Amino acid sequence: MQRTKIGISAGLLGAGIYFTGLFSGYLIILTFYVLWFEENGWLRRTAVKAVSVMIFFSMITLFVNLFPDFLGIISSFVGTFGVEFYYSSVNSLFDSIVKLIDLMRNILILILGFKAFGQSTIYIPVIDNLLSKYMQ
Repeated sequence: MQRTKIGISAGLLGAGIYFTGLFSGYLIILTFYVLWFEENGWLRRTAVKAVSVMIFFSMITLFVNLFPDFLGIISSFVGTFGVEFYYSSVNSLFDSIVKLIDLMRNILILILGFKAFGQSTIYIPVIDNLLSKYMQ
C-alpha cells in the first residue's frame, strides 16, 4: 500500500478526506495539502472528487431552495399591499426535499469514504466525467 509524505496510507488519507466532507471546512484544508504536496494520482483525484461531490450537492440544494425563496419574495411584495399570501405547506415540502438531499449526500460520502480505505471509488457519471475531462 502506498504511503503519503506524512507517513499514512493513501487509502486512509483518502477516506479521511471524504469523512471530513461531513464536517465541511476541514475538507478544503486536506484537499489543499494533497494537491500541493502529494504526488499519488489516485489520492489527488479523490481529493478533488470529494470537493466536487460537496459542490454538486450544494448546487442541487441551492436550486431546490430557489422556489421557496421566490415565493417569499412574492409574499413580501403582495404583503406591502395588505394581501396575505401563505405558502408554509410548500415551504415544508421543499424543506423535506432539502433534508432528503442532505441525507443522500451524507450516505454517499460515507460509502465513498469506506471505499477509499481500499483505494477504490464509486463511479458518479456527472462528477467523474468532469474529472476525466479536466484532470490529468
